[in-house]
Amino acid sequence: MGKIVAVASQKGGVGKTTTCLNLAVSLTGLGKKVLLVDCDPQGALAAASNLKRITDKGLVQLLTGELQEEDVVIPAGKRSLALVGSGVLETEDIFFLEQQAVSGNLGKAIRALSVGYDYTLLDTQAGLSRGLFQLFSDVDSVLLPCTCKATTVKTLPLFLKFIQQARQSENHRLKLEGVVLTMYNESDPCAVEVSETIQDAFPQEIFFRTSIPLLLSFEQASLRAVPVALLKRDTLAVQAYDKLAFELVARQKGGEGRNE
Repeated sequence: MGKIVAVASQKGGVGKTTTCLNLAVSLTGLGKKVLLVDCDPQGALAAASNLKRITDKGLVQLLTGELQEEDVVIPAGKRSLALVGSGVLETEDIFFLEQQAVSGNLGKAIRALSVGYDYTLLDTQAGLSRGLFQLFSDVDSVLLPCTCKATTVKTLPLFLKFIQQARQSENHRLKLEGVVLTMYNESDPCAVEVSETIQDAFPQEIFFRTSIPLLLSFEQASLRAVPVALLKRDTLAVQAYDKLAFELVARQKGGEGRNE
C-alpha cells in the first residue's frame, strides 16, 4: 500500500516546494511511482513543475464535481510521476479549498487519488491552520523542511506540538517522517551554530541524516520551472535529494518515523 506524506512547514521560504518536487523525482529514480499534489492555493508546485502550462484545473474542479480523477492527474513525461494542481483560479476558490480541507473532503479526495502510487507527496500551505490540521487526518506522515535560522529554533516546537495534537485527536497512525535541514551553508558559522542548536534541542532520530545544501542551481531550476535533475549542471544538488529519497525509503522499510 502506498504512503501519503504531507510536506509541511510552520513558515514559508524554507524550500518546501523545492523539496516536494525534487524528492519526488529522486523517488522515481528508485523505481517508485509518485503522485505530487499541490494543496497550496498559491500554486507554487504547479509553477515550479511547469504544470500551469498544461492545465490550470485540479483539486477545486475535482471537489466541485466539474472534473473526474482521471481529468486532473497529469503524467510528467516519461517518468513514473504524475501531478495534480490546486485548481485555484479565483479568490473564492481559496476559501472553497480551505472549507473542503476543514470538512475532510479534501483529504478523502487525496486518498482516492493516491491509489496505485507508492508515494503521494502533498505540497501544503505554510503555517498552521484548521485545514492543515484536518488534512493530517488523511495522511500517513509529515516531512518537515527547516532552514538553519534562529526563527526555526523558536517556531519548530509549536509545529511539532501541532503534529502531536493531530495524531492524538484525529489520526493515531500519523507519524513525523522527519525534519530535513534545507538551504544549509556549511561555510556559514551562524548556520552551523543554529543547526547544532536545533539538533541538540530535539531527539536526534527526528532528523534526516541528509541535509539540502544552499545552491544557486535550485533557484535556476525554479526559474525554468523544472526539477534540478533536468539542469544537468549541479550533481551536488541532485545527489542531495537522491540521498534524501534513499533515506526516506529506508525509513519506511525499517518501520521508522517518530510518533509525536
